[in-house]
Amino acid sequence: TRRTYGLIVAVYGAYFLAACAYSIIPPFFPDEAASKGISVPIIGIIFSAFHVVVFTGSFYIGPRINTLGRKRTLLMGTFILSAGFIATGFLSYTTTPGWFIGLGIPLRLIQGLGAAMTGTASMSIVARKFPEKAGIALGSLESFQGVGIFIGRPLGGVLYEAGGFVLPFIVLGCTITLTVPLMLLFIDEDEAPPTTDEETTSIWALLSNLSVAIDLGAIFICMCGFGFLDPTLSFHLEAFHLSPAVLGVVFALHGVMYAAAAPAVGWLVDKTKKPVPIICIGLLIMTTALLLLGPTPLLQTVIEKKLWIIIISLLLFGWGAGTVMVSVMPDMIFSARAIVTEGGSDAVSGLINGSLALGDTAGPLVGALLQDAFGFAEGVSIFALFIFCYIILILCTMVCFKRKLKKHEQIKLDAIHKRMLKRFYTLPPNAFAERSALLPKYRRTSIM
Repeated sequence: TRRTYGLIVAVYGAYFLAACAYSIIPPFFPDEAASKGISVPIIGIIFSAFHVVVFTGSFYIGPRINTLGRKRTLLMGTFILSAGFIATGFLSYTTTPGWFIGLGIPLRLIQGLGAAMTGTASMSIVARKFPEKAGIALGSLESFQGVGIFIGRPLGGVLYEAGGFVLPFIVLGCTITLTVPLMLLFIDEDEAPPTTDEETTSIWALLSNLSVAIDLGAIFICMCGFGFLDPTLSFHLEAFHLSPAVLGVVFALHGVMYAAAAPAVGWLVDKTKKPVPIICIGLLIMTTALLLLGPTPLLQTVIEKKLWIIIISLLLFGWGAGTVMVSVMPDMIFSARAIVTEGGSDAVSGLINGSLALGDTAGPLVGALLQDAFGFAEGVSIFALFIFCYIILILCTMVCFKRKLKKHEQIKLDAIHKRMLKRFYTLPPNAFAERSALLPKYRRTSIM
C-alpha cells in the first residue's frame, strides 16, 4: 500500500543516512584534528566515543523500546543524530586543542546515542511490520546500510574539497531531518500501551540462550572482519602503487558485495527457513576469502600476491559477510519469540546494534595488533583460523542440541504412550470393543 511504501522510504532512508554519518568523516576529520594539534591517540578516542555509546545505548534501548515507543524513539534518534552532526561541523572554529577535544568527544557521544536509537528503532519497526518476511526485509535494510557506508566516504571527500570542514556536516545533518516528515506521516504509533511483561523484557534471558549467543558471535566476527581490514589493507596494497581514487574503489569492493548479497540471501532464508546452515556457509566463504587475500603462507608456493586475486578475495569476503549478517537477524528474532512472548524482536534489535558496534570497535585493534606482530598474510590467516573454529563450534552445537531435543521429544512421546496403554487396560469389560480406538497412532518422529 501507499502507506507501507512511505514507511519503507522513511525507515530505510533514516538507516541509510545513519550509515553515511558513520562513514563520511574518516577521509577528512583526522587531518583537521591534526591541524589543531591533536595527537593520533586522542583522535582515536574521539572516533571510538561514537562506537562506545552505540554499543551501550543499543543494549539499554532495545528492551525498553516498547516503553519509549518505536516511532518516538526513531524520531528522537533522528533529531539527536542530526543536531549532533551539524554541531560537529563548527569544531573547525575552535582555536585550541583543549576546546576541540572538550567539544569533540561529547558531540561524538551525542551522535552515537542518535545512531543507537535510530538503528534499534528501524530494525524493530521493520521486524514488526514484516514478521513473515523478516529475512528479506532485514536483508534489504542491511543493503541500505552497506550502500550508505560505501557512498559516505567519497561523499565526505567531495564535500570537504568543495566547502571545507563544515559543509559535509551541514549537508548530511540537514538531509537527515528530511526523513522526519515522512516518519510523522507514514509510521503508525504503537498499537497498544506497553504491558508489564513488555517493559521488563530481560535482555539477559536472550543472552543466556545458546542460539542467540552464537548468532551474536557471528555478527561480531563479521564486523570485526570489516574493521580488521581498515588499518591493514592499505599496507598490503602498497606494492601495487595504486592512486588514491583506485585505492578507494578497492576498499569499497567488500562493502558493495555485502550490500548486493543481502536481499538475495534474505529471500533464501525466508524460503528455506534454515538460517543456521546458511550462516555456516557464509562464514566458510569468509574464511576462504581471507586465506586467498594474504595469501596464507600455506598457499604462497602455488598462489602469488596478485591484484586480481585480492579483488576476488574482497568480493568473496563481502558476499560471505552479507550472507552471515542477513541469516543471523531472522534467526535471532525467531529464537527471541520462542523465549519471550512480547518484546523479543525489540530486545534483539538492541543486541544486534550493540554487537555491530562492538565488532566495529574491536576489529581495527585486532587487525593492527596481528599486523604488527605477524604481518598481513599471517595475521589474516590467524583470523581465518578463528572463523573456521567458530564454524566447528556452531556445527557441534547444532548436533548436540538436536540430539538432546530428539531424546527429550522421544521420552515425552513414550510417556504419553504409556499413559494411554494404562488407560486401555483399566477399562471395564464392556468397553473392550472401543479399546482399539483409544490407542494413539504412535510413530516415532524425527526432527533432523
